[in-house]
Amino acid sequence: MFPIHLELFGKTNTFYEGLYFAIAVAFAFLVTLRAARKNGIDKDTFSVLLVVALASGLVGASLFQQLFYKEVSSFSEIFTTWGKGLSITGAVVVGPFLTYAYCRYKKLPYWKLFAIVVPGIILAQGIGRLGCFMNGDGHGTESELPWAVSFPRYGYTVPGFEELKDSRYQSDAWKYSVRNGLVQDSDTRSARVHPSQLYEFFADLLLFGLLIWLLQKVRLQAWEEKIVPFAYIGGYALIRFLIEFTRADRDMVEGAMLSQMQWVLLIVFVLSVALIAKFARRKA
Repeated sequence: MFPIHLELFGKTNTFYEGLYFAIAVAFAFLVTLRAARKNGIDKDTFSVLLVVALASGLVGASLFQQLFYKEVSSFSEIFTTWGKGLSITGAVVVGPFLTYAYCRYKKLPYWKLFAIVVPGIILAQGIGRLGCFMNGDGHGTESELPWAVSFPRYGYTVPGFEELKDSRYQSDAWKYSVRNGLVQDSDTRSARVHPSQLYEFFADLLLFGLLIWLLQKVRLQAWEEKIVPFAYIGGYALIRFLIEFTRADRDMVEGAMLSQMQWVLLIVFVLSVALIAKFARRKA
């Protein structure tokens, strides 16, 4: 774990996810801007669209975090508690709808732009999962597999900020281990758990490669361009559906083998596959 401490406006702030989020957004911007230039999309138009897509994704990420992880006490807090966490899945599900409304308003080619953007988005999501790994959150359940990992109770203190030692961030993996009796409160490391964050990181990289390949195979015009966005949506839904089985924060539905999140992901995956099949038949 490696928390980042910064001195801003005369006050010391501790950042656990912001740095990794910023790095992920930077990579997404560079990848998508290159693709936009290759496909003759105006740079300024595309830059504004990326900002809109990012803002839309943040709304969806906050909404899903509060709906599925119950971190707020009222609906109005959904849009005022960004510091309580963000759900990448929410950004994937909600973000495209809000971005679509913007494109309709500006009369922009939504599906073509969506197809160009998705490789950068999934790459950013993978980098974001590395940030989760560095933070010790988004981890899996207890595991004895050879690649299972144990997180420290506290993140490493950046030199020059040793005075923050008594208020250091405790990793979610350690708190999960104590809460479930896997380690003692006096232990300095968590139990060995699934590195669910790394599972998703590598799966996201595979999906990134698939989307790049698809972009080279399909023409970005008419109905055919829709294959790429739905390959992204369905692919990511499948990734999260499978990885959710290893996650320690699954919110199970009573009497079912799946979590609430998995039911949503399963529906999204099935719909995406059906639409891809429809477009592929039309191409043939």
